[in-house]
Amino acid sequence: MDINVAIFITALAIFWIVVYALYKDKKGKVEVHLGYIIARAGLSLEPMEEGVKARLWRLFGWISLFTLILAGVAFYYYTFNLFILRYINPPPCTGSVVGFVPFIPGVTMSLEATIYILITLGIAALVHEMAHAYVARAVGLKIKDAGIAFFLFIPGAFVEPDEEELEKAPTKKKLLVFSAGVGANTILAIIALFLAGAIVSGAVISGVAHNSPAELAGLEPGMKIISINGTKVENVGDVIKILESMGVQDPAKTITIEFLVEKDGVTSTIIVHRPGNETAGECVRGRIGITLENAYWPSKELGILVNFLFLINISLAIINSAPLVLPLPGGSIFADGAYVLKELLQRFMSEKTATITTIAVGSGTLLLVISLMSLQRIM
Repeated sequence: MDINVAIFITALAIFWIVVYALYKDKKGKVEVHLGYIIARAGLSLEPMEEGVKARLWRLFGWISLFTLILAGVAFYYYTFNLFILRYINPPPCTGSVVGFVPFIPGVTMSLEATIYILITLGIAALVHEMAHAYVARAVGLKIKDAGIAFFLFIPGAFVEPDEEELEKAPTKKKLLVFSAGVGANTILAIIALFLAGAIVSGAVISGVAHNSPAELAGLEPGMKIISINGTKVENVGDVIKILESMGVQDPAKTITIEFLVEKDGVTSTIIVHRPGNETAGECVRGRIGITLENAYWPSKELGILVNFLFLINISLAIINSAPLVLPLPGGSIFADGAYVLKELLQRFMSEKTATITTIAVGSGTLLLVISLMSLQRIM
């Protein structure tokens, strides 16, 4: 185990033992349990007055419902294709990541990446829950309370609409409330994606494979690619498009590539020659031996943060759109998509049958996701 990971786990364990010992018996807005903390704001929000603001939030709810349905379809499409790749027709390259990668600091994610994930996850969770609250108020429901929560080291947020009002509300209103979080995360992901495109400032070589055509030619990590064969490069996508247009995907084709690169303020031209290989297999397709990452202005850190903001929000939107259910002894935890599925099923069957069906579908989907998990490190 990495020493930093060991220190992180030890510090986390000590933190929770001390916090639990000091605050477990204290009553108030903050509830401390072993492994998680709930902090309530103690607020109470009345429904919105009818007007433009309420109508706009209801419109947002309808857009969110449409988005949730599309994202749910995308989830199952991706999951079933992943199942085929994992168990029926696996890719020839063993280095490929085939599966859902859980967030485990020090195992699948570096501790540096963990910091960015926690920041963006906190933002995404807050926006998600605020959307639920605003749409609930726009359809005439009262919010009893709201707050933040921490599970181990993962931040979260929550809102508590009046349960009796929500239970009595028409199906249409419930669907809008349940879908709002997915819509908010999708919008934030789109904003982050456009922002990432606006601040990208080039493509940088992050790694060079040993004994590869790139290393033999003199390419090094840290070099910024200015152009390839005279075509200007502005991001990693440009590099991929240019190389594909030159036939780099065909391992049997001999290609010569002229890189104009810059490192430490010095610009140089490097010629990479990759000889054709008739016997090369699928795993060498597209390889000249470099890995790339986008450069960002004004800083790399800002670019990483914006990219994580996109990844976390789009992941939350897709995951929450699926009818996932976690069965527990004291009751089941439903994703937003599961609540929507249950409400829709209740239009055709009894509430009890709809609940049982939703739990069956959601539990089966959860088992499918677990069967496709991979512990391969990706960041």
